[in-house]
Amino acid sequence: MLVFFDDILIYSRTWEDHLQHIETVLRILEEQQFYAKLSKCEFRLTEMLYLGHIIGVDGVRVHKEKIRAIRDRPEPRNVTELRRFIGICTYYRKFVKSFSQLATPLTDLTRKGAFSRSDTAQRAFDRLKEVISSCPALALPDFSQPFVLEYNASGEGIGVVLMQGGHAIAFESRKLLPHERLYSIYDKKILTIMHALAKFQQYLVGNTFRVRTDHNSLRFFLEQKQLQERQQMWISKIQEYDFDIEYVKGKNNVVADALSRKPTTLSLMSLDTNWKARLLVEYSKDRFACEVLDGQVTNDRYRVVDEIIYYRDWIFMIKGSQLKKKILQASHDSPLAGHQGFTKTYRAIRERFS
Repeated sequence: MLVFFDDILIYSRTWEDHLQHIETVLRILEEQQFYAKLSKCEFRLTEMLYLGHIIGVDGVRVHKEKIRAIRDRPEPRNVTELRRFIGICTYYRKFVKSFSQLATPLTDLTRKGAFSRSDTAQRAFDRLKEVISSCPALALPDFSQPFVLEYNASGEGIGVVLMQGGHAIAFESRKLLPHERLYSIYDKKILTIMHALAKFQQYLVGNTFRVRTDHNSLRFFLEQKQLQERQQMWISKIQEYDFDIEYVKGKNNVVADALSRKPTTLSLMSLDTNWKARLLVEYSKDRFACEVLDGQVTNDRYRVVDEIIYYRDWIFMIKGSQLKKKILQASHDSPLAGHQGFTKTYRAIRERFS
């Protein structure tokens, strides 16, 4: 049951459970002398609008009418309009992976005297509108099942996703403060875990959960004898939670954005910032890809994560994809790739794409 002031939402997995839940809630209301007006009540719905979100059998989704104000919003002409736009987008940040990183070029312009129009700001503005307009559905939490935290830390920001049963419940991200950017990668990853524990405290306190990391040494963090003062403070807070740290190889940590881990893929994103949109367009023209996306393919080697098809741990690309040329260029010709030669270039591409 969810309660927000005078709005009560009761959701159940079966109709029989739902009848019992309704009876329990009505009995409590009667005992406390609260009354619900029948004309304002709705029963036996498979989905409904609640606090600006659509809650249904497939989870929680953004309301298309509500985000139309974002999608159709013109380019901000001053700081005030930009702040309004960012404020509206922030309401839906839990649906967007790496929201803070996407919004950084815009939030930087809200500083005193920093507002200006540029190609970078325009791309960030368009990209944020595009991402929010195609947000995935989030799963509703089931407190009888274990939660999983997956995270990623970079030089500029940190990102976390709370998951359950392979489905995302909420995304969280933020920029690193200037002094935090000086931390070692080890400390940045611990900082990310601490941020996740604070943000998702209502789900995790009192429950056993797992933290997946691609940093193997983090599994022994609690066993270290020599700790810095900052790490000692973190340990005192971490001990309030019951969780296990599970090591996952970087290439298997697809939620941490497979297209941001290797220099080759970083180059690809710099060459073509709309790589995902191009990939989805190619999927829509391929019969087999459409069948995978629609769930018609029963082969468990294929799976869909954030609208992208994976074959095992590789990003699936259709035959004759136009993106293949850009991947080759990014993996060999870019300054970050460094003209590594055939063998290294092939291995770098093969790690990510199929």
